[in-house]
Amino acid sequence: MTDMTGETHQNALDPAPRDADAREAKLRAGLEKEQRLGERLRRNARANYRAMEGSLGVRSEEDWTKVVEQSRQQYESGAFLLDRMGGERFLDPQLVATLMGLRQKFMVEWNITTAAETMLLDLAMLHYYHVLRVQGWIGDFALHLEQLFFGSGAFAAEYRDLPPELAVRPKTAYAAWESSSCPSSTGRTGCSSAT
Repeated sequence: MTDMTGETHQNALDPAPRDADAREAKLRAGLEKEQRLGERLRRNARANYRAMEGSLGVRSEEDWTKVVEQSRQQYESGAFLLDRMGGERFLDPQLVATLMGLRQKFMVEWNITTAAETMLLDLAMLHYYHVLRVQGWIGDFALHLEQLFFGSGAFAAEYRDLPPELAVRPKTAYAAWESSSCPSSTGRTGCSSAT
């Protein structure tokens, strides 16, 4: 066995204070991090309280109970969904009636009673609304492109049947492109000499 009662070498116990310093520094860093997190949580809580107090007009527990009840009724009736789609005042009345009728019909046919089922139905209705909306954009854009490239009467049978003196062909983007890319002297296939 080793004799431990003898003299110790100088600085033999120095590693212990360095470990203590490292632990203390780590502890300080952890406390500072917790303080920053706590301050951020307090700021968020204050902001949430101000938002609830100011915008909802919630001043008491009774006011909060009224807001909760109104929200529940709006959600069950579908008014909440309509408001999130853009509000009734901005939507086409026929579209609103169709969407609300479909929602009510699905709720009855599928016997929807739980919150999860209602949320899924509302998601389906929201996606259906957006499909109709985007499809409208696509249709409008296609009409715009057709008019831009082929003119307003390009696909009308009456336009082609008119006598040449009455048929005033508008200068379209296609006609402008055709005249700039196909000089009349080239005689290439697909190029016309008159625009």
